[in-house]
Order: sequence, then structure tokens, then C-alpha cells
Amino acid sequence: QGFAGGAAVNVVTKSGTNQFHAVAFEHHTDGRLTDRNFFNASSSLLPKDIMNNYGGTVGGPIKKNKLFFFASWEGMKERSNYTKLATVPTDAQRAGNFSGLANLYDPATGNADGTARTPFPGNIIPTARLSPIILQMQALIPEPNLSGTTSNLFASGPVSFNRDNVDAKVNWNQSDKTLLWGKYSVMKALVSDQFSLGPAGGVGMINGGGAGTGNVLMQVVAIGGVHTFSPTFVVDGTMAISRDPLTLVGPDSGSAFGLNVLHIPGTNGPSVRSNGIPLFSISGYEPIGDSETYLPKYIRSTYFTYSLNAGWTKGQHDIRFGVDVARFRVNEWHPEVGGGPKGAFTFNGSVTLPGTGSPNQFNNYAAFLLGLPQQISKTIGPDWMSPRQWMAGTYFRDRWQASRNLTLTLGVRWEY
Repeated sequence: QGFAGGAAVNVVTKSGTNQFHAVAFEHHTDGRLTDRNFFNASSSLLPKDIMNNYGGTVGGPIKKNKLFFFASWEGMKERSNYTKLATVPTDAQRAGNFSGLANLYDPATGNADGTARTPFPGNIIPTARLSPIILQMQALIPEPNLSGTTSNLFASGPVSFNRDNVDAKVNWNQSDKTLLWGKYSVMKALVSDQFSLGPAGGVGMINGGGAGTGNVLMQVVAIGGVHTFSPTFVVDGTMAISRDPLTLVGPDSGSAFGLNVLHIPGTNGPSVRSNGIPLFSISGYEPIGDSETYLPKYIRSTYFTYSLNAGWTKGQHDIRFGVDVARFRVNEWHPEVGGGPKGAFTFNGSVTLPGTGSPNQFNNYAAFLLGLPQQISKTIGPDWMSPRQWMAGTYFRDRWQASRNLTLTLGVRWEY
């Protein structure tokens, strides 16, 4: 086996028999049967956590001794309420008041390297200096609902996950020497996750990952067979086609928010794939906007695999040889590097220091209020990536029982 840098995994689908057999199952998990998480600060004692896993299998003869079928279906529905702690600005910080929190220096004073800057009186940024664009974005950030200046927002949101797996297989004993089979498998899944900061964006509720919807429809069609030429020589082969269309989009994909609402030049783009809220990254705070710059992601790939193998028993030698061929047609659209198609702004707070020292989280937020990012990035025009690849491999293996106490397996594989 080849074409793998790590593991090679074999999956075998059951076949029907001359008797009918069926199975049905249901597994139910409910948060009402569990304890409340000690760190859950919500008023609800038992947040929603419901999962149903159900399905069944059926198999039997279509024509006795000749034609058989087997089918299975597994469904899963999950409805949960995820929670997380986030850091958001207090009312004083939103107004530019950092008294007792940070030493703020006016970036409009002093030298270009930051030296000779003068402090803001009382470490308070004058209202006239606050960026109108940032204030518009800040108005969307939820107010803290816990005390303190860190982990002061308890956020919760619903998450849903639906998945269906269907397998169907037909086996045909064409003759005493020829066995044929065909198989179809499909997995359809849809997951939905919310932003931690609601309309202001943030991270996803599921372990801080990406928010939005993920929709996938994976399909595999395969046929194969075995032909026995003699009791010592057997040939088997398979052909398969698989497709994995995947669509990942954020909750903010409905409009070019950065360009049309915040009116920041250069954000978003001419395509709807560039829609959404730009990322405002402020160290020490929950990200604002869409934190996953690789979104959106679209995959429309097709894979073809072919395998032909022969088994030959001769004396003390069990010989097997064959060839594998694979064709990959990959079609993907997603920005793998950079700030994403919506744009990203990073605020590290150094502009509010006197040219020396390390900024703390409050310096960072002050730079945000002033509208002075230290880094601006955007992925320019990501396009469909459409690599094409042929892979071929051939092998020869001899399992030789040299004696009653010694078996040697010798082989070679060549891949291109």
C-alpha cells in the first residue's frame, strides 16, 4: 500500500446474505441529565446540550445465492449552547479614559521614533481624537456583564450540527469464478456556529474556532470484482470516484461591511466572497470582526482511483502484485495567507508610548480608539486553485514460507 506519508486505512462495507437482517438504534444525550458546569456564569442552571444519534441497517438477498444488497443510514442531530469568557472594554475604556490603567502618550507629538511625546492629561484621550470609524465599530461590542478588565464578558450562543451517512452496496455472484460489487456512500453535514461578540464578530463559540456555517456533501461511488482463473491465481480490482464539495462562510457574509458601512477604503472587494467585517486584532481583547482570515472557503474537488491486483500461490510462495492509479482534480477557493479578503488591522499600542517600553492591553486599546493600527494586511485577489495530479504505483510482494519456523515477506513498490 502506498500514496500515504503516515497511515493507510482500509474500510470494508458489509455485504448482504441469503437471510434478511436488520438493525435499528438510537442514542440520546441530554444536558438535563448532567450537572451544571462550575464555571458557567449564566442564569440557566443546565444549558442546552442535546444529541441524538440514530439509524439502522438492512441486508438480504435480491436473488438467492446470486444477488444481495446491504444498506445503512446513520443520522446525528446536535443542539447545544456553548459558552465562553471574553475580554471587552469597560465603559471608561470605551470613552478613552485609561486613568490608573496605562500611561498614554500622544502620538501626534514628539519625534517620529516616539521620543519626546507628551502624555495625554490624566491618561484620557480627548473625545475629539477618537476615530469615528472605530466608535462605529465599538458600538457593536456588547457591554461587559462581569466585573474586572479581563474575562469580563460571559458569552453564550447556540450551535447546531446535522449529519447523515448513507451506504448502499450490491453484490453479484455472476458465476462460480466471478464476483462483482458496487457501492455508493454519501455524507451530508451542516454545522452552524455563532460569533462570540454578536454583531461585532469575534471567534466562534465552539472552542474559539471559526464562526459561520459549514456545509459539506461527500459522495463516493465504487465498483469492484474478483475473478478466479484457477485455484492458485486470482485477480481483483476496484474503481472509485469521490467528490467533496464544501462551503464555509462566516455569519458576516451578507454585506461588504468594511467598505459600505465603516467606509474604510481597500477593505472587502468586488466579489461577494470578500464580504464581511474586517478583523481588528487588539492584543489582550477578544478579536473584533471576523477572526478567521482564511474564510470563506469553497472546495469542489474530484478524485479518481483505480486498482488492479493479482494473487498467485506457487509452492511455498504467496505472491501478490498489482498497480494503483489515482487522478486528483482539486478546486479550492480560500485565502491561505495574509489578512484575508476583507482586510485586517493589528493594534499593538506602541504608538501610545514614549518610544520605549512595552505596551499593555490598555495601550493596545487606546491605539484602537485613535484609529492607528501598526499593521494592515489584506489577501489580494485569491483565485480558484486548481492543481491536477496523476499518481501511479506498482508493487510486487512474495510471502515465502522458507521453513515451518520461518516466513519471509519480501517486496518492492515503485511510485511516480
